[in-house]
Amino acid sequence: MRKFVFVTTGSIVGLSLLMLLLLMSGALQAKASGPAEPIYDVWQFADPSAFAFTRFDAEYSPTMEKVYILGGRLADGNTDGSVWEFDPMTGVYTDMGVDMPVPVSNYSMARVVDGGSNEILMLFGGRPAAGGVTNVIQGYLPATNSVVNFSPADVYPFNTAPGGIEVVDNLVYIFGGFDAATVVD
Repeated sequence: MRKFVFVTTGSIVGLSLLMLLLLMSGALQAKASGPAEPIYDVWQFADPSAFAFTRFDAEYSPTMEKVYILGGRLADGNTDGSVWEFDPMTGVYTDMGVDMPVPVSNYSMARVVDGGSNEILMLFGGRPAAGGVTNVIQGYLPATNSVVNFSPADVYPFNTAPGGIEVVDNLVYIFGGFDAATVVD
């Protein structure tokens, strides 16, 4: 059996007025589905670092609950490969006493886990102390405070200061970069 709905002009006007009243009352307005309170408050600045790097990246280690900086450029243009740790709970910076095998600045860093469940903070390319760019791949293992310099067979396929880096399912994606002359997409 077919069912039909017959609408007359009078009922359309009445329905329109009802919807307008409901809309104005807020009953039909979309509600935000976020948290009741903002998850942020106001910007807070950490204490000044004990190092004077520029052009560096930082990565959080869930294993150690610390943030790591794997070197950077100094004010005089030199490059320092010192590994630094920042404790977000105390605000304390610590020089870890190890240096990256190839000191670089202008690098990008990503956190991955190797087959043995070891967390590795990986650096891809960057600007070495002599200038220009490099294709070196190196890593830092926070749990053992040790560095890894991967073999020449593992180098990044471009001499570049990488663009954006993201890790999805423990696979590193590198988007673009700059080879000191042209942009790499």
